Amino acid sequence: MSIPPPPPFGSNPPQYGQPAPPPGYPQPGYPQPGYGQMPPGYQAYQQGYGGPAAYAGFGARLGSLVIDGLISALFAVPAIIAIFAGPTKIDDCTIDGRDRLCEVPTGASWALFAGLLAVGVIAYLVIYCRMLGKGQSIGMKAVNIRIVRAADGQPIGAGRALGRWLFAYFISGNVCLLGFLWSLWDGKKQTWHDKVVGSIVVKA
Repeated sequence: MSIPPPPPFGSNPPQYGQPAPPPGYPQPGYPQPGYGQMPPGYQAYQQGYGGPAAYAGFGARLGSLVIDGLISALFAVPAIIAIFAGPTKIDDCTIDGRDRLCEVPTGASWALFAGLLAVGVIAYLVIYCRMLGKGQSIGMKAVNIRIVRAADGQPIGAGRALGRWLFAYFISGNVCLLGFLWSLWDGKKQTWHDKVVGSIVVKA
């Protein structure tokens, strides 16, 4: 009388009278995935920002900057209204080389203008950096791109977004806008301010 060979390692032979498991569960009689193996129906994780096709192009980035710039101008509207609607005075002025009397804003109007403008700039900067720190400004949402850390694809955070806007933008624009144009030929489509803070802009 011969003895049947033992089942292969990792298999689970069906038992007599045992009902078959529902679809999607390990089936008796077939090798089960061991440690380090991927279960059937699953795929290995793919890095989302590893291919050149994922990087945002110059046109999309420029479009987002234009939209964000137009939105930032709205925060200056109260200051502009204040300077035109505020108190005025009659003062000496020169027009086309002739001395005349002109109606000009008073010191109080200029002070109100400066105060409202400062509030508008700070308000926009806070909103912009918080949104950019999470991945997208309003302009980026409009053109379907986002900004992430180049190292791990995570959001850059509000602090790094603030540094990118206040400090790194100056570096990119200081030499004939060369830092902004750098993304046209850079392998990761990075500008100089991207390189300074370690960020990349990708398709959302």
